[in-house]
Amino acid sequence: MAPSTVFVDVGVSLDGYLAGPNRGPRNPMGGSSTKIHQWIFETATFREQLGLQGAGARSPDDAIVSATFARAGAYVMGWHMFEEGEVGWPANAPFHAPVFVLTHTPREPWPGRGARRSTS
Repeated sequence: MAPSTVFVDVGVSLDGYLAGPNRGPRNPMGGSSTKIHQWIFETATFREQLGLQGAGARSPDDAIVSATFARAGAYVMGWHMFEEGEVGWPANAPFHAPVFVLTHTPREPWPGRGARRSTS
């Protein structure tokens, strides 16, 4: 069995916060998501991943986004990110690989468009 590589990719404000106060499905990241993540929506790769209109920029930032998506074989996220994303992500969410959600609350799988189901 080949060794696996785990890497972390996360947006953090300069003061060290991942989300603002009062975060929830109707207030993603406590209203701070546009400030922290605006840059990624301007890249060509992220716009392609989401199926958004407009070309986006091919830039050094885009090269980082492209390399990050290319190396991800699966995604692991916490319940809050999933809970907010389930409401806010488009039908074609940016994760084009299996997503595993860490939670205390069991639920049925949420197959998105392009989701791959395991038969084993």
